[in-house]
Amino acid sequence: MTPETIAHNYNLHRVGNGYAGPCPKCGGSPRSDKFNLKDDGGFKCYACGFKGDAITWLREIEGKTCPEAFEALGQPCDRHDCAVRGTCRMGRGEGKPAQRTPQSVSVPPDKNERRRITEQRDPARIWLDWAEQLVDKAAATITNDLAAPFYLQQRGITSLLGPGYRLGSLAHMAKVDRASIGLPAERNGKSTLWIPAGIVIATLDEQGAVHRIRIRRTDTDRQKFRADLKYVWIEGSGNAPLLIRREQAKGTVIVEAELDAIAIACAHDQVNVIALGTVDMPPTAVQAQLLEAAPVILVALDADAETAAGQKAVKGWLSAYPQAKYWPVPAPAKDPGEYAQQGKNLHTWINAGLPTRPAVAAVSSKPQDDRTIPLTDVAGGGGTAEKQDTLPAHTKGQSLSGHHYVIAHQAQHVDALRKHYGCAVFTAAEVKLLQGYTKAEAEQVLLAKHIFDNGQVIDSCPADVPPPVDPPPRAEPYQESLL
Repeated sequence: MTPETIAHNYNLHRVGNGYAGPCPKCGGSPRSDKFNLKDDGGFKCYACGFKGDAITWLREIEGKTCPEAFEALGQPCDRHDCAVRGTCRMGRGEGKPAQRTPQSVSVPPDKNERRRITEQRDPARIWLDWAEQLVDKAAATITNDLAAPFYLQQRGITSLLGPGYRLGSLAHMAKVDRASIGLPAERNGKSTLWIPAGIVIATLDEQGAVHRIRIRRTDTDRQKFRADLKYVWIEGSGNAPLLIRREQAKGTVIVEAELDAIAIACAHDQVNVIALGTVDMPPTAVQAQLLEAAPVILVALDADAETAAGQKAVKGWLSAYPQAKYWPVPAPAKDPGEYAQQGKNLHTWINAGLPTRPAVAAVSSKPQDDRTIPLTDVAGGGGTAEKQDTLPAHTKGQSLSGHHYVIAHQAQHVDALRKHYGCAVFTAAEVKLLQGYTKAEAEQVLLAKHIFDNGQVIDSCPADVPPPVDPPPRAEPYQESLL
Protein backbone atom coordinates (compact mmCIF):
# COMPACT_ATOMS: atom_id res chain seq x y z
CA MET A 1 0.00 0.00 0.00
CA THR A 2 1.47 3.33 -1.04
CA PRO A 3 1.46 6.50 1.09
CA GLU A 4 -0.95 8.02 -1.45
CA THR A 5 -3.43 5.17 -0.88
CA ILE A 6 -3.08 5.45 2.91
CA ALA A 7 -3.68 9.20 2.71
CA HIS A 8 -6.83 8.67 0.66
CA ASN A 9 -8.22 5.91 2.90
CA TYR A 10 -7.52 7.69 6.19
CA ASN A 11 -8.46 11.28 5.31
CA LEU A 12 -4.90 12.65 5.32
CA HIS A 13 -4.04 15.81 3.40
CA ARG A 14 -0.84 16.80 1.68
CA VAL A 15 1.68 18.76 3.77
CA GLY A 16 5.18 19.36 2.35
CA ASN A 17 6.93 16.05 1.68
CA GLY A 18 4.21 13.92 3.24
CA TYR A 19 0.71 13.88 4.64
CA ALA A 20 -1.01 14.85 7.90
CA GLY A 21 -4.34 14.20 9.56
CA PRO A 22 -6.09 12.32 12.38
CA CYS A 23 -4.22 9.35 13.85
CA PRO A 24 -5.76 5.95 13.01
CA LYS A 25 -4.74 4.73 16.47
CA CYS A 26 -5.71 7.47 18.92
CA GLY A 27 -8.21 9.44 16.85
CA GLY A 28 -6.10 12.55 16.42
CA SER A 29 -7.07 16.05 17.46
CA PRO A 30 -10.02 18.15 16.29
CA ARG A 31 -7.85 21.25 16.35
CA SER A 32 -4.57 20.07 14.85
CA ASP A 33 -3.17 17.20 12.82
CA LYS A 34 -0.70 15.30 14.99
CA PHE A 35 -0.27 12.31 12.66
CA ASN A 36 2.41 12.65 9.96
CA LEU A 37 3.07 10.21 7.11
CA LYS A 38 6.18 10.57 4.96
CA ASP A 39 6.51 9.69 1.30
CA ASP A 40 8.91 6.86 2.20
CA GLY A 41 6.25 5.16 4.37
CA GLY A 42 7.56 6.24 7.77
CA PHE A 43 4.99 7.72 10.13
CA LYS A 44 4.54 9.14 13.62
CA CYS A 45 1.70 10.48 15.76
CA TYR A 46 2.84 13.31 18.02
CA ALA A 47 -0.20 12.81 20.26
CA CYS A 48 0.09 9.12 21.22
CA GLY A 49 3.61 8.27 19.99
CA PHE A 50 2.50 5.60 17.50
CA LYS A 51 5.29 5.38 14.91
CA GLY A 52 7.08 2.99 12.60
CA ASP A 53 7.60 2.00 9.00
CA ALA A 54 5.47 0.41 6.29
CA ILE A 55 5.79 -3.03 7.93
CA THR A 56 4.55 -1.65 11.25
CA TRP A 57 1.62 0.02 9.49
CA LEU A 58 0.50 -3.14 7.72
CA ARG A 59 0.70 -5.17 10.92
CA GLU A 60 -0.71 -2.71 13.46
CA ILE A 61 -3.37 -0.96 11.37
CA GLU A 62 -4.31 -3.45 8.69
CA GLY A 63 -3.98 -6.58 10.80
CA LYS A 64 -1.57 -8.45 8.53
CA THR A 65 0.84 -11.02 9.85
CA CYS A 66 4.54 -10.25 9.60
CA PRO A 67 5.07 -12.46 6.47
CA GLU A 68 1.95 -10.98 4.84
CA ALA A 69 3.28 -7.48 5.42
CA PHE A 70 6.63 -8.24 3.78
CA GLU A 71 4.91 -10.00 0.88
CA ALA A 72 2.50 -7.09 0.34
CA LEU A 73 5.48 -4.76 -0.04
CA GLY A 74 7.44 -7.23 -2.14
CA GLN A 75 10.35 -7.10 0.31
CA PRO A 76 12.54 -9.91 1.68
CA CYS A 77 12.81 -10.30 5.45
CA ASP A 78 16.29 -9.53 6.79
CA ARG A 79 15.42 -9.72 10.50
CA HIS A 80 17.83 -12.49 11.41
CA ASP A 81 17.28 -12.21 15.18
CA CYS A 82 13.55 -12.92 14.95
CA ALA A 83 12.51 -15.66 17.42
CA VAL A 84 10.28 -17.43 14.85
CA ARG A 85 12.59 -17.14 11.85
CA GLY A 86 13.05 -20.91 11.68
CA THR A 87 9.35 -21.64 11.20
CA CYS A 88 8.40 -18.49 9.26
CA ARG A 89 8.00 -18.84 5.50
CA MET A 90 10.04 -15.65 5.09
CA GLY A 91 12.88 -17.07 7.21
CA ARG A 92 15.18 -20.06 7.03
CA GLY A 93 12.39 -22.55 6.45
CA GLU A 94 13.93 -25.56 8.22
CA GLY A 95 10.91 -25.79 10.50
CA LYS A 96 12.78 -25.29 13.77
CA PRO A 97 11.73 -22.44 16.07
CA ALA A 98 14.50 -20.31 17.47
CA GLN A 99 14.88 -20.70 21.22
CA ARG A 100 13.29 -17.80 22.99
CA THR A 101 15.34 -16.18 25.68
CA PRO A 102 13.66 -15.12 28.92
CA GLN A 103 13.93 -11.51 27.71
CA SER A 104 11.20 -12.20 25.18
CA VAL A 105 8.72 -12.45 28.06
CA SER A 106 10.45 -11.11 31.15
CA VAL A 107 11.17 -7.62 29.86
CA PRO A 108 13.83 -5.79 31.89
CA PRO A 109 13.09 -2.17 32.80
CA ASP A 110 14.91 0.69 31.13
CA LYS A 111 16.61 2.74 33.84
CA ASN A 112 16.73 5.77 31.54
CA GLU A 113 13.00 5.71 30.84
CA ARG A 114 11.08 8.61 32.31
CA ARG A 115 7.47 8.47 33.37
CA ARG A 116 5.30 9.90 30.62
CA ILE A 117 1.89 11.52 31.07
CA THR A 118 -0.86 12.12 28.53
CA GLU A 119 -2.14 15.69 28.67
CA GLN A 120 -5.87 15.05 28.63
CA ARG A 121 -7.84 16.66 25.82
CA ASP A 122 -11.61 16.66 26.23
CA PRO A 123 -14.13 16.72 23.36
CA ALA A 124 -16.13 19.82 22.46
CA ARG A 125 -19.49 20.24 24.17
CA ILE A 126 -21.48 19.98 20.95
CA TRP A 127 -19.68 16.73 20.06
CA LEU A 128 -20.39 15.31 23.52
CA ASP A 129 -24.13 15.93 23.17
CA TRP A 130 -24.16 14.10 19.85
CA ALA A 131 -21.93 11.27 21.15
CA GLU A 132 -24.23 10.62 24.15
CA GLN A 133 -27.16 10.18 21.79
CA LEU A 134 -25.18 7.84 19.56
CA VAL A 135 -24.03 5.66 22.48
CA ASP A 136 -27.56 5.54 23.95
CA LYS A 137 -28.98 4.50 20.57
CA ALA A 138 -26.35 1.78 20.16
CA ALA A 139 -26.93 0.47 23.72
CA ALA A 140 -30.67 0.25 23.08
CA THR A 141 -30.26 -1.75 19.86
CA ILE A 142 -27.57 -4.26 20.88
CA THR A 143 -30.15 -6.63 22.34
CA ASN A 144 -31.65 -6.97 18.84
CA ASP A 145 -28.25 -7.85 17.38
CA LEU A 146 -27.51 -11.58 17.45
CA ALA A 147 -23.87 -11.42 16.38
CA ALA A 148 -22.48 -8.69 18.67
CA PRO A 149 -23.55 -10.12 22.08
CA PHE A 150 -22.36 -13.58 21.02
CA TYR A 151 -18.94 -12.23 20.00
CA LEU A 152 -18.59 -10.26 23.25
CA GLN A 153 -19.64 -13.20 25.42
CA GLN A 154 -17.08 -15.43 23.70
CA ARG A 155 -14.37 -12.96 24.62
CA GLY A 156 -15.30 -12.85 28.29
CA ILE A 157 -17.73 -9.91 28.37
CA THR A 158 -20.71 -11.09 30.38
CA SER A 159 -22.26 -7.68 31.12
CA LEU A 160 -23.06 -4.98 28.58
CA LEU A 161 -24.54 -2.40 30.92
CA GLY A 162 -22.23 -2.35 33.94
CA PRO A 163 -20.51 0.83 35.18
CA GLY A 164 -17.88 1.96 32.72
CA TYR A 165 -19.14 -0.24 29.88
CA ARG A 166 -22.14 1.14 27.89
CA LEU A 167 -21.47 -1.14 24.96
CA GLY A 168 -23.77 -1.03 21.97
CA SER A 169 -24.07 -1.84 18.29
CA LEU A 170 -25.12 -0.08 15.11
CA ALA A 171 -26.74 -2.20 12.41
CA HIS A 172 -26.14 0.28 9.61
CA MET A 173 -23.50 2.82 8.69
CA ALA A 174 -24.38 6.52 8.80
CA LYS A 175 -23.00 9.88 7.76
CA VAL A 176 -23.15 12.96 9.98
CA ASP A 177 -22.70 16.57 8.97
CA ARG A 178 -19.31 17.51 10.34
CA ALA A 179 -20.09 21.11 11.22
CA SER A 180 -23.22 20.07 13.13
CA ILE A 181 -21.13 18.20 15.74
CA GLY A 182 -18.38 20.78 16.11
CA LEU A 183 -15.82 19.37 13.64
CA PRO A 184 -14.14 21.36 10.86
CA ALA A 185 -16.77 21.78 8.15
CA GLU A 186 -14.73 19.95 5.56
CA ARG A 187 -11.85 17.50 5.45
CA ASN A 188 -10.37 16.23 2.20
CA GLY A 189 -13.36 17.59 0.32
CA LYS A 190 -15.90 15.79 2.49
CA SER A 191 -18.48 17.58 4.62
CA THR A 192 -19.76 14.43 6.36
CA LEU A 193 -18.27 12.10 8.98
CA TRP A 194 -18.52 8.36 8.34
CA ILE A 195 -19.97 6.31 11.22
CA PRO A 196 -19.54 2.60 10.41
CA ALA A 197 -21.81 -0.21 11.53
CA GLY A 198 -20.46 -2.41 14.30
CA ILE A 199 -19.87 -2.67 18.04
CA VAL A 200 -19.77 0.76 19.68
CA ILE A 201 -17.13 1.00 22.43
CA ALA A 202 -17.40 4.11 24.58
CA THR A 203 -14.64 5.37 26.86
CA LEU A 204 -16.29 7.14 29.78
CA ASP A 205 -14.92 9.84 32.06
CA GLU A 206 -15.05 9.81 35.88
CA GLN A 207 -18.63 11.11 35.79
CA GLY A 208 -19.79 8.41 33.37
CA ALA A 209 -20.05 10.72 30.36
CA VAL A 210 -18.79 9.71 26.92
CA HIS A 211 -15.19 10.80 26.36
CA ARG A 212 -14.28 8.99 23.15
CA ILE A 213 -15.75 6.38 20.83
CA ARG A 214 -14.25 3.53 18.87
CA ILE A 215 -16.26 1.18 16.65
CA ARG A 216 -15.35 -2.40 15.78
CA ARG A 217 -16.71 -2.89 12.28
CA THR A 218 -18.82 -5.92 11.38
CA ASP A 219 -17.12 -8.75 9.52
CA THR A 220 -19.79 -8.49 6.81
CA ASP A 221 -19.03 -4.83 6.11
CA ARG A 222 -15.28 -5.48 6.13
CA GLN A 223 -15.73 -8.10 3.43
CA LYS A 224 -17.51 -5.52 1.29
CA PHE A 225 -15.23 -2.56 1.94
CA ARG A 226 -11.84 -1.94 3.56
CA ALA A 227 -11.20 -5.39 5.03
CA ASP A 228 -8.00 -4.02 6.57
CA LEU A 229 -9.86 -1.48 8.72
CA LYS A 230 -11.15 -3.36 11.77
CA TYR A 231 -11.48 -0.45 14.25
CA VAL A 232 -12.45 3.17 13.59
CA TRP A 233 -11.85 6.03 16.02
CA ILE A 234 -14.62 8.60 15.76
CA GLU A 235 -13.12 12.00 15.03
CA GLY A 236 -13.70 14.57 17.76
CA SER A 237 -13.13 12.06 20.58
CA GLY A 238 -10.99 12.86 23.61
CA ASN A 239 -7.63 11.18 24.13
CA ALA A 240 -7.69 9.78 27.69
CA PRO A 241 -7.32 5.98 28.07
CA LEU A 242 -10.28 4.02 29.41
CA LEU A 243 -10.25 3.58 33.20
CA ILE A 244 -12.53 1.18 35.07
CA ARG A 245 -12.07 1.98 38.74
CA ARG A 246 -12.94 -0.26 41.69
CA GLU A 247 -13.17 0.58 45.38
CA GLN A 248 -10.33 -0.89 47.49
CA ALA A 249 -8.75 -2.50 44.45
CA LYS A 250 -5.97 -5.04 45.08
CA GLY A 251 -4.14 -3.96 41.94
CA THR A 252 -4.39 -2.44 38.47
CA VAL A 253 -4.24 -4.26 35.13
CA ILE A 254 -2.88 -2.51 32.01
CA VAL A 255 -4.10 -3.66 28.58
CA GLU A 256 -4.24 -2.15 25.12
CA ALA A 257 -7.82 -2.76 23.91
CA GLU A 258 -10.99 -1.51 25.55
CA LEU A 259 -12.84 -4.81 25.05
CA ASP A 260 -10.04 -6.64 26.87
CA ALA A 261 -10.37 -4.20 29.77
CA ILE A 262 -14.12 -4.79 30.00
CA ALA A 263 -13.60 -8.57 29.91
CA ILE A 264 -11.17 -8.28 32.85
CA ALA A 265 -13.61 -6.07 34.75
CA CYS A 266 -16.35 -8.66 34.20
CA ALA A 267 -14.08 -11.45 35.44
CA HIS A 268 -12.66 -9.71 38.53
CA ASP A 269 -14.27 -7.03 40.68
CA GLN A 270 -11.21 -6.21 42.81
CA VAL A 271 -8.86 -4.68 40.23
CA ASN A 272 -8.74 -1.38 38.37
CA VAL A 273 -8.28 -1.71 34.63
CA ILE A 274 -6.75 0.78 32.18
CA ALA A 275 -7.05 0.30 28.41
CA LEU A 276 -4.48 2.46 26.66
CA GLY A 277 -6.07 2.23 23.20
CA THR A 278 -2.60 1.95 21.68
CA VAL A 279 0.45 0.31 23.22
CA ASP A 280 2.40 3.61 23.28
CA MET A 281 -0.25 5.73 25.03
CA PRO A 282 0.78 6.93 28.54
CA PRO A 283 -1.79 7.36 31.35
CA THR A 284 -3.25 10.73 32.27
CA ALA A 285 -2.13 12.59 35.39
CA VAL A 286 -5.20 11.36 37.32
CA GLN A 287 -4.56 7.79 36.24
CA ALA A 288 -0.88 8.10 37.16
CA GLN A 289 -1.87 9.04 40.73
CA LEU A 290 -4.07 5.96 40.91
CA LEU A 291 -1.20 3.82 39.62
CA GLU A 292 1.24 5.20 42.20
CA ALA A 293 -1.06 3.98 44.98
CA ALA A 294 -1.68 0.55 43.41
CA PRO A 295 -0.26 -2.40 45.42
CA VAL A 296 0.69 -4.09 42.15
CA ILE A 297 0.43 -3.21 38.44
CA LEU A 298 -0.04 -6.13 36.06
CA VAL A 299 1.20 -5.04 32.63
CA ALA A 300 -0.66 -7.32 30.21
CA LEU A 301 0.59 -5.78 26.96
CA ASP A 302 1.84 -7.96 24.11
CA ALA A 303 5.66 -7.79 24.12
CA ASP A 304 6.79 -10.72 22.00
CA ALA A 305 10.30 -10.61 20.64
CA GLU A 306 9.15 -9.47 17.20
CA THR A 307 7.06 -6.53 18.48
CA ALA A 308 9.56 -3.77 19.23
CA ALA A 309 6.83 -1.31 20.21
CA GLY A 310 5.46 -3.73 22.81
CA GLN A 311 8.92 -4.42 24.25
CA LYS A 312 9.62 -0.71 24.60
CA ALA A 313 6.23 -0.03 26.18
CA VAL A 314 6.62 -2.77 28.79
CA LYS A 315 10.13 -1.55 29.68
CA GLY A 316 8.69 1.92 30.21
CA TRP A 317 6.04 0.65 32.61
CA LEU A 318 8.50 -1.45 34.62
CA SER A 319 10.83 1.54 34.93
CA ALA A 320 8.17 4.11 35.81
CA TYR A 321 6.43 2.04 38.49
CA PRO A 322 8.51 -0.19 40.81
CA GLN A 323 5.46 -2.31 41.71
CA ALA A 324 4.75 -3.11 38.03
CA LYS A 325 5.41 -6.57 36.63
CA TYR A 326 4.93 -8.01 33.18
CA TRP A 327 1.89 -10.29 33.29
CA PRO A 328 0.73 -11.41 29.82
CA VAL A 329 -1.85 -14.14 29.32
CA PRO A 330 -0.23 -17.54 28.69
CA ALA A 331 0.63 -18.41 25.09
CA PRO A 332 -0.72 -19.14 22.56
CA ALA A 333 -3.30 -16.45 23.39
CA LYS A 334 -2.27 -12.90 22.45
CA ASP A 335 -4.65 -10.92 24.67
CA PRO A 336 -7.18 -11.44 27.49
CA GLY A 337 -10.14 -11.61 25.11
CA GLU A 338 -8.52 -14.37 23.08
CA TYR A 339 -7.57 -16.16 26.30
CA ALA A 340 -11.24 -16.16 27.37
CA GLN A 341 -12.27 -17.25 23.86
CA GLN A 342 -10.05 -20.32 24.30
CA GLY A 343 -12.10 -21.28 27.37
CA LYS A 344 -9.52 -20.15 29.96
CA ASN A 345 -10.26 -18.48 33.28
CA LEU A 346 -9.43 -14.76 33.37
CA HIS A 347 -10.19 -14.49 37.09
CA THR A 348 -7.63 -17.15 38.01
CA TRP A 349 -4.99 -15.58 35.76
CA ILE A 350 -5.51 -12.17 37.43
CA ASN A 351 -5.61 -13.64 40.93
CA ALA A 352 -2.27 -15.36 40.42
CA GLY A 353 -0.66 -11.96 39.87
CA LEU A 354 -2.14 -10.30 42.95
CA PRO A 355 -0.76 -10.50 46.50
CA THR A 356 -2.34 -13.56 48.08
CA ARG A 357 -3.31 -11.63 51.20
CA PRO A 358 -3.09 -7.95 52.14
CA ALA A 359 -0.57 -8.96 54.82
CA VAL A 360 0.34 -11.78 57.12
CA ALA A 361 -1.07 -11.15 60.58
CA ALA A 362 1.45 -9.50 62.85
CA VAL A 363 2.91 -11.67 65.61
CA SER A 364 5.09 -10.74 68.50
CA SER A 365 8.79 -11.45 68.01
CA LYS A 366 10.34 -14.01 70.35
CA PRO A 367 13.93 -15.25 70.61
CA GLN A 368 14.65 -18.15 68.29
CA ASP A 369 14.76 -21.57 69.90
CA ASP A 370 16.60 -24.76 69.01
CA ARG A 371 13.91 -25.74 66.49
CA THR A 372 14.59 -22.75 64.20
CA ILE A 373 15.26 -24.01 60.66
CA PRO A 374 17.74 -22.35 58.26
CA LEU A 375 15.85 -20.98 55.26
CA THR A 376 16.52 -21.37 51.58
CA ASP A 377 15.86 -18.37 49.37
CA VAL A 378 12.23 -19.09 48.56
CA ALA A 379 11.23 -17.27 45.35
CA GLY A 380 13.76 -14.57 46.00
CA GLY A 381 12.31 -13.52 49.33
CA GLY A 382 13.41 -13.82 52.93
CA GLY A 383 11.92 -14.74 56.26
CA THR A 384 12.11 -14.30 60.00
CA ALA A 385 11.51 -16.87 62.72
CA GLU A 386 8.49 -16.21 64.92
CA LYS A 387 6.95 -17.90 67.94
CA GLN A 388 3.88 -17.05 69.99
CA ASP A 389 2.56 -18.60 73.14
CA THR A 390 -0.54 -19.66 71.16
CA LEU A 391 1.28 -20.69 67.99
CA PRO A 392 3.89 -23.38 67.30
CA ALA A 393 7.35 -22.42 66.07
CA HIS A 394 7.38 -21.25 62.47
CA THR A 395 8.99 -18.85 60.03
CA LYS A 396 7.12 -16.34 57.88
CA GLY A 397 8.37 -14.62 54.76
CA GLN A 398 7.43 -12.83 51.58
CA SER A 399 8.54 -13.51 48.00
CA LEU A 400 9.81 -10.82 45.64
CA SER A 401 6.39 -10.75 43.97
CA GLY A 402 4.68 -9.93 47.25
CA HIS A 403 3.23 -13.37 48.08
CA HIS A 404 3.34 -14.32 51.75
CA TYR A 405 4.30 -17.77 53.01
CA VAL A 406 4.86 -19.55 56.32
CA ILE A 407 7.20 -22.47 57.08
CA ALA A 408 6.11 -24.81 59.88
CA HIS A 409 9.00 -26.17 61.90
CA GLN A 410 6.98 -29.34 62.58
CA ALA A 411 4.70 -30.98 59.96
CA GLN A 412 1.88 -31.55 62.45
CA HIS A 413 1.50 -27.79 62.93
CA VAL A 414 0.66 -26.96 59.29
CA ASP A 415 -3.13 -26.88 59.74
CA ALA A 416 -3.02 -24.60 62.77
CA LEU A 417 -0.70 -22.14 61.02
CA ARG A 418 -2.78 -22.17 57.84
CA LYS A 419 -5.92 -21.37 59.79
CA HIS A 420 -4.18 -18.52 61.61
CA TYR A 421 -2.46 -16.85 58.64
CA GLY A 422 -4.64 -17.91 55.72
CA CYS A 423 -1.72 -18.23 53.30
CA ALA A 424 0.52 -20.98 51.91
CA VAL A 425 2.23 -23.04 54.65
CA PHE A 426 5.26 -25.22 53.86
CA THR A 427 6.91 -27.94 55.88
CA ALA A 428 10.67 -27.98 56.33
CA ALA A 429 10.92 -30.98 53.99
CA GLU A 430 9.04 -29.12 51.26
CA VAL A 431 11.41 -26.17 51.53
CA LYS A 432 14.40 -28.47 51.17
CA LEU A 433 12.87 -29.93 48.02
CA LEU A 434 12.80 -26.43 46.52
CA GLN A 435 16.59 -26.22 46.62
CA GLY A 436 17.84 -26.10 43.04
CA TYR A 437 14.71 -24.43 41.70
CA THR A 438 14.98 -21.03 40.05
CA LYS A 439 13.22 -18.13 41.75
CA ALA A 440 10.54 -18.15 39.04
CA GLU A 441 9.91 -21.88 39.52
CA ALA A 442 9.75 -21.51 43.30
CA GLU A 443 7.27 -18.67 42.83
CA GLN A 444 5.02 -20.96 40.78
CA VAL A 445 5.14 -23.62 43.52
CA LEU A 446 4.19 -20.96 46.04
CA LEU A 447 1.23 -19.82 43.94
CA ALA A 448 0.06 -23.37 43.28
CA LYS A 449 0.23 -24.25 46.96
CA HIS A 450 -1.76 -21.18 47.91
CA ILE A 451 -4.48 -21.84 45.34
CA PHE A 452 -4.75 -25.61 45.49
CA ASP A 453 -3.48 -26.66 48.92
CA ASN A 454 -6.13 -28.99 50.31
CA GLY A 455 -4.55 -29.46 53.73
CA GLN A 456 -2.53 -32.55 52.93
CA VAL A 457 1.02 -32.32 54.23
CA ILE A 458 3.98 -33.28 52.01
CA ASP A 459 6.81 -33.82 54.43
CA SER A 460 8.67 -36.96 53.52
CA CYS A 461 8.03 -38.16 49.99
CA PRO A 462 10.16 -36.44 47.33
CA ALA A 463 8.02 -38.05 44.62
CA ASP A 464 5.11 -35.83 45.64
CA VAL A 465 7.01 -32.75 44.48
CA PRO A 466 8.44 -32.64 40.93
CA PRO A 467 12.25 -32.56 40.82
CA PRO A 468 14.05 -29.40 39.66
CA VAL A 469 14.03 -29.02 35.88
CA ASP A 470 15.63 -26.63 33.45
CA PRO A 471 13.40 -23.60 32.73
CA PRO A 472 11.31 -23.97 29.56
CA PRO A 473 12.43 -21.97 26.51
CA ARG A 474 9.62 -19.49 27.17
CA ALA A 475 8.89 -19.18 30.87
CA GLU A 476 5.60 -17.38 31.42
CA PRO A 477 5.03 -15.27 34.57
CA TYR A 478 1.74 -17.16 34.92
CA GLN A 479 1.75 -20.83 33.94
CA GLU A 480 -1.49 -22.18 32.50
CA SER A 481 -0.55 -25.65 33.78
CA LEU A 482 -1.46 -24.50 37.28
CA LEU A 483 -5.13 -24.39 36.34
